[in-house]
Amino acid sequence: MVGCGFDNNSFQRLGDVDGPTESWWKGLDGTRLFSHWMRASYCVLFSAPGNLHEFEKFVDVRLPELLKNATTPHVLAVSGADLTPVQPHVSRLFAAYNAKHADDPEKPHFVISTPTRYFEAIRGYEFPEEEGDRNPVFQGCYSA
Repeated sequence: MVGCGFDNNSFQRLGDVDGPTESWWKGLDGTRLFSHWMRASYCVLFSAPGNLHEFEKFVDVRLPELLKNATTPHVLAVSGADLTPVQPHVSRLFAAYNAKHADDPEKPHFVISTPTRYFEAIRGYEFPEEEGDRNPVFQGCYSA
């Protein structure tokens, strides 16, 4: 992937149950690629409810799973699924949630971003290095 110009990789299904969310993956040739494991799902915020009260309950269940093994305070929580667009009401809910919990350091702060900006925000942190085939099934096939 590095040879093809990729700077990083996000994946869902290839992580260890208790492994790190972010790491440097070392390939067979010794090349390292920064990787982010979307441990809860690649569509963790999809199907978000349309009102703030239900949205708060929704994220209180889903976000702790993302934070579980995160190395940084920045968490990638994707809103959308497969070929669906981002739900239009989530930007309004993010703003309402942020305003309501502005003084609570225990609550997350939502930022509408891009994967590139997310990876830029976490680059200054130290991350573990992992190597070997990360696919628990079909080794050497889907992870090649």
